[in-house]
Amino acid sequence: AMDVSGIEAAQKIKKNYPHIKIIIITSQPEYSYIAHARQIGVESFWYKEYDEHGLLDMMNRTMAGESVYPSDPPKVPFGKVNRTDLTER
Repeated sequence: AMDVSGIEAAQKIKKNYPHIKIIIITSQPEYSYIAHARQIGVESFWYKEYDEHGLLDMMNRTMAGESVYPSDPPKVPFGKVNRTDLTER
């Protein structure tokens, strides 16, 4: 079986069944996923460990037609600082 990422799967689902609402749930604090998810039409995006929204609340809001995305990158601890405080370098 071929491994498919959640983003790739979401893209295929949206292409074939655009009426299906999708919430991507991840523990990967990778901010570029958000832009890609928006681009392919994913309704909502939730970071398991870091999101201020509760999952049931997000599901209800998404089913009611709202699109819920985190407003900021997740604040992932990296030693004594947050990962978002570090530059690319």
